[in-house]
Amino acid sequence: MGSEMRSNLPYNVMRHANSWEVAPREPATIATWAASFFSGATATAVYYVAYGATVLAVSYATSTVLAALAPEMTKPNADPNNSGQLLSNRKDALAPAQFVYGKVRKGGTITFLETTGVNNNILHQIIVLAAHEVEEIGDIYFNDEVVTMSGEDVTSSPYNGYAKVYKHTGNQTSDTSPFANSSSSLSDTLKHETGVGSGFVGKDTAYLYCRFVYDQDAWANGIPTVTAEIKGKKVKKTINGVEQPAVYSNNAAWCIRDYLTSSYGMNDDSINYATFEAAAEVCDDTTILSDGSPQYTIDGVVNSTQSTGTVLQSMMTACGGTLFWGSGKWRLYAGEFVTPTKTLTLDDFRSGISLDTKVSMRDNFNTIRGTFIDASAGYISTDFPPQSNSQFIQEDGGVESHLDLPLPYTTNAVSAQRLAKQMLFRGREQLAMSADFGLNAFDVEVGEFINIRNERYGWGYDLNGDLDGSDKTFEVVGWRLAPDSDGQDLRVNLQLRESSAAAFGFSSQDVRTIVSNNTTLLKYYDVPSIGVTVNQEYREVNENVVNVLVVQVQSDAIERIDSVILKYKKTSDPTFKSVGQTILIDEGSTAGRFEIVGVDAPQIDQGAINYTVSVTPVNALGFRGPAVTTNYNLTADTTPPSEPSSISHLLSGGTIFFSWQAVN
Repeated sequence: MGSEMRSNLPYNVMRHANSWEVAPREPATIATWAASFFSGATATAVYYVAYGATVLAVSYATSTVLAALAPEMTKPNADPNNSGQLLSNRKDALAPAQFVYGKVRKGGTITFLETTGVNNNILHQIIVLAAHEVEEIGDIYFNDEVVTMSGEDVTSSPYNGYAKVYKHTGNQTSDTSPFANSSSSLSDTLKHETGVGSGFVGKDTAYLYCRFVYDQDAWANGIPTVTAEIKGKKVKKTINGVEQPAVYSNNAAWCIRDYLTSSYGMNDDSINYATFEAAAEVCDDTTILSDGSPQYTIDGVVNSTQSTGTVLQSMMTACGGTLFWGSGKWRLYAGEFVTPTKTLTLDDFRSGISLDTKVSMRDNFNTIRGTFIDASAGYISTDFPPQSNSQFIQEDGGVESHLDLPLPYTTNAVSAQRLAKQMLFRGREQLAMSADFGLNAFDVEVGEFINIRNERYGWGYDLNGDLDGSDKTFEVVGWRLAPDSDGQDLRVNLQLRESSAAAFGFSSQDVRTIVSNNTTLLKYYDVPSIGVTVNQEYREVNENVVNVLVVQVQSDAIERIDSVILKYKKTSDPTFKSVGQTILIDEGSTAGRFEIVGVDAPQIDQGAINYTVSVTPVNALGFRGPAVTTNYNLTADTTPPSEPSSISHLLSGGTIFFSWQAVN
């Protein structure tokens, strides 16, 4: 890409470039060559032949339909929008910079990690989310759970009091606080304590500063993966070609324009703003999707190491459109049918017609499956409901053939299904035509819809040969100026693909609900609640009677509890004594019976001793539920034994032995 752009030649992001796609970019060249050709100068004609008879050409730079017919699948690990990449934090000295468009949930690169405090009980962590300023950092997730916060303090159990998260959107410009622009100031002492340096700012970088204090119960399963829901980059729009100040937007057209003009993208500001402004209107249309959201948005991440071709092709899946280079500028058409205003007839043809009526079985499909990033399910990669058509399947001999369509920049389930259906129906419009036309086709552009009227093929005519208005509609996928040395005329070669308004149609009946979390089971980190009862019993130990606290644990979901942690203390004591962690035995609704043997008991002339018992349930994955505490008054036994009901004796060798039934 770099060498092509430096030489001022267009860059084509299709998989297979053609020689005729290498054309000078300046529009003046077109007029110069055309004028010279019509002058009849022999030198000019020779120049054309030497340079290539098809030198002046425009075709799709990238298109969702053409990409679908020749898909180039990337490895999941190479996609920064894959859940495994997006929702993780990594330590990597060579980690690529990341740029965020729209609204996503993501982790980032851990750029600082250090412990301080007594016995290194405080962990400091900086997580870089984006290499630019972002609009907003919203919900914070610990693992896959949103935590509640008060300022920078995490208040969710069991982290309350042991975790702080400071948000930085990237607009910080000075080191007026230890971590500038935090939601709450930190002392200057902490700045030096963590070792980040007194001048640390993190300009133009969105990041989180996390502070964790060690606690055995809070961090029973280690430090969580911290991710954040963020609104990403501010992008520039234009109004009538006049650039406006950068503001946050996930409009697909403006995000694509930003990538084209950014230094990490194409670094090219040659933009046809009229086409981008029109595409932006299509993207913002809220009347198409049944949930009233804009129909085409880009919500995802770009890695600085990704090829520009891969990024642009992925972005185009989010708007179902066409991006191409023409007349010295980038042009964009979003996925919308536009009624043709140009009709070409037999009078305009200058060559024979090359016509393909159907794609090969290898490239054919009648069902589309794929994944998108589901914002309603915590931004996890999810399968959207397959889009298929029974008529298409019947036409293909009843055999279902599917196309995998990843939508890495789509987070709305309705939008994902709309894009898939559009791809399915546009893919079934399989008639492809190529022919030379006169200069009446000179003003036709790639991405435009035109009508072809041809009596020989019955396009626009009825069986009686009369005009009936049924002209064949095509989408222009390739355009090139084709001078003919034999005929000494200038021609326009058009590559066309069948299309219709029906291929872009969508209604609420096309939407199927995505069933997620359709289970009554608890989440993996949830532990069922328990009930605890305590009673007092006596045991004979080494011919001594000792007091025992009998603890019984009950739960309606005992199968989700693996063990309990049992502690006790005299209520007046400052700390608990640990009995240990004990595996439970399923006994129906009773989770277990445990004994605390040898507790101190009051004397007969003393009052009761109050004990506090704490029981913490733990599931098989090691996650702890809330501890349940209960108090019990241990009293002295002042009830005398009952009289024996009968007594007998036995005289033996001068000794009398008495015996009686046991008494209570």
